Formats: sequence, C-alpha cells, structure tokens
Amino acid sequence: MNQILLQIWEESELGNQLRPDGCSLHLDYASHKEYINFIVNSRNSEIVPAIYENFVGDPVYVFVNDVIYGILQRDKNVRLQEHEFNNLLGLREIEISND
Repeated sequence: MNQILLQIWEESELGNQLRPDGCSLHLDYASHKEYINFIVNSRNSEIVPAIYENFVGDPVYVFVNDVIYGILQRDKNVRLQEHEFNNLLGLREIEISND
C-alpha cells in the first residue's frame, strides 16, 4: 500500500442542507494545494451559484493500492464521487491511516 492524501468534499445547494460529495486523492501536499487553488480560483467571486462543492477540513493520510497510486503518479489528483469513494473503502483499496 502507498501513502497519499485524501480530501473530503461536500455539496451545498441553495435552500437545502449540505450533503457528502465524495473525495479527492492527491499524490502529495503540493498537488493538493494546486488542486484546491484551481477549484477556488475557477469560481466567479461575484456570484454564488445555487449548487457548489467545497472541501471539508484538512486532508488526511490514507493508503491506496498500486493501481490507484499509479494513476496518481500520472495525474497527481483524482476526484471520486461519494459512491466511488465508498466502494473503494469497502473493497479496502483505500485504507484510512491511524497516524
């Protein structure tokens, strides 16, 4: 297993409560920061959309199998929807670190 960073996301919809919106996987802190900055900077600061996503808290270390790690080495960041994240957790292809 290979250690990477995982960032939890949530979705906000006008008039509704927040709901889970999966996660993003990052090779390291530099790629995490670059990804977050890209998302934040791509927003129009003058208009709040009716639906938008936002990261929750700080990233955490997790372990992933060699296949997922290879994808991250190539792409630096991967965005997973909630069901994809849950499936990979259930299959133990993503394991939460206790550190």
